[in-house]
Amino acid sequence: MLNKPGCFLVLVSALAISACTNKEGIAPGPVPIAAPTAGSVTTRTALDLMGSGEEAQAREILETILASNPGDRTARKYLDQIIVDPVKLLGAQNYRYRVQSGDTMASIARNTLGDSSQFYALSRYNGISDPRKINAGQILKIPGTEPKAKKPEPVAKPVVRERPAPPPSDASTSNPKLATQLRAEGLAALNRGAIARAVSLLTQASRHDPSNQTIAADLSRAKRIQATVSN
Repeated sequence: MLNKPGCFLVLVSALAISACTNKEGIAPGPVPIAAPTAGSVTTRTALDLMGSGEEAQAREILETILASNPGDRTARKYLDQIIVDPVKLLGAQNYRYRVQSGDTMASIARNTLGDSSQFYALSRYNGISDPRKINAGQILKIPGTEPKAKKPEPVAKPVVRERPAPPPSDASTSNPKLATQLRAEGLAALNRGAIARAVSLLTQASRHDPSNQTIAADLSRAKRIQATVSN
């Protein structure tokens, strides 16, 4: 069995030590949170905060990064969107743009400024503190000159192929009397064995009287004879 007087002394000593360590009776405060360091945050973190309108926190992060690395161009670019006059940053000239359904400040900045990360400067340019708060139909000022509307592509016209002109009429050269004379000369040449001469004369006769079936038959016969002789 434990000695009771000894136990009592141990208990008294413990209470005395406790009283000394918290003599003033002040409850211990919360552990302080360390300020962000350049190694614990990124420019992406700052950009996300800017996207939700938390400018002060984003600025603190970017200044921390630049304090550690003054040459960080991305951090400088993002910080400028917070601290530099947006008109000075983007220019005074602007045109009007109507927000479409599905638009975000980032998509508008990408399509009009060529850089989606400039959304915060564009928001400040329009007096908007929270880039998420835009609505379809809202009119925004876009820095720069309004691009010209693209002209519609010309509709290709169907190609109309013209029909070839009919061969000239033989009416102007029609001369049945001359055709009869040429036929007679052609048949005489054929009888003499001058086949090529006969074909030439009968061809001329046919041109002067194209509807004459007799001349056409004579010419056909002369050409057959010519072909036989040539073979």
